[in-house]
Amino acid sequence: MKIGIYGAGSFCHQIDRTIDYIGVDGGVATLHQLGISPIYVVGDFDSLSEQELTSDIRQKRLPCRKDDTDTAIAISEALAMGYDEIVLYGVTGGRIDHFLAVCRLLAQYKDVKITVYDDFNCLYILKPGEHQIFKWGYDYLSFFSLNQATITLKGVAYPLNNYDLRYDDALCVSNEIIDPYAQVITDGYLYCIQSRNGLISK
Repeated sequence: MKIGIYGAGSFCHQIDRTIDYIGVDGGVATLHQLGISPIYVVGDFDSLSEQELTSDIRQKRLPCRKDDTDTAIAISEALAMGYDEIVLYGVTGGRIDHFLAVCRLLAQYKDVKITVYDDFNCLYILKPGEHQIFKWGYDYLSFFSLNQATITLKGVAYPLNNYDLRYDDALCVSNEIIDPYAQVITDGYLYCIQSRNGLISK
């Protein structure tokens, strides 16, 4: 079961309108701007109007000072509600420390299907195994290892065969899919980032 979480970061023009959403603080206003009513809202809500924060929406009001980020709490709430797939919007384009915290959340929940989207990128974790990755309108494909992984890449401009990709290795940046799909074989967990230079026209 899939749910979206919308944070207070960059505006995303193309989102999945077939799923329910949790609004995270300022992301609640963005969801209303997009014509979407969240089923649940999380945050301290200091920047929201009464119209945006109606009483019929389930709320989790958080203190300004806390140990976890609002996004971390929203993910925990989504999993507690029984969702097993999460898409994150509005978590890029602002503070770098917050985005790095999101990357660490993907690592923390590496066995849960979580994807980060903005207008130009999608980011997710690949588990150990064999994967087929299609372009889906993206131009570039990059990989970073969570710890260390031996990877093989086929169907790409820069193939690899049993390459030991370390955590501090940036070799696998900005590859391109040249076949119908890229084939990825890994024995470890990888960050996978698909990127494009501009918006896809509807």
